[in-house]
Amino acid sequence: MARSQTPTEAMISALQEAHEYFAERADADHNGISYVPNAEMRLQVEIEEALRRAGAPTTSLAVPLPIVPGFVFDGEDRSSEAI
Repeated sequence: MARSQTPTEAMISALQEAHEYFAERADADHNGISYVPNAEMRLQVEIEEALRRAGAPTTSLAVPLPIVPGFVFDGEDRSSEAI
């Protein structure tokens, strides 16, 4: 027989489900200058931070890249170019 969850456990469980939901929909959109997180990514990161502060694990292994103002990712692979 499963025990009932405490209010804190129920909240963490709901946040973990929301984190999973947003992780599947998180993306970055291009605004003509650089990539910016869509609403789903912004919410995923906020939920992840709340879970981290609560000491609870998140369900996603994906780590969003930081958004750096002025940085433009053009999608070209330059890993083989000489420095």
